[in-house]
Amino acid sequence: MERINLDDYVQTGEGGTSLTYTHKTRPALAKLFNPGSEAEEAECEFLTARAVFDMGIPTPEPLRLITDGER
Repeated sequence: MERINLDDYVQTGEGGTSLTYTHKTRPALAKLFNPGSEAEEAECEFLTARAVFDMGIPTPEPLRLITDGER
């Protein structure tokens, strides 16, 4: 997984399992699962989102798995 610096992002959303961040200078969104979530959960959601995008359903394109070093 690629490591990101959250100083480059602003928190823009919150859900039951994760927080979302928008990059300050480019069109990018990061979703970080709450502490305690398993990495496999994030990977499964990523692969599902990738499959949906690849089917041509109009959704944001998932590009890569990332971490902030803790999540």
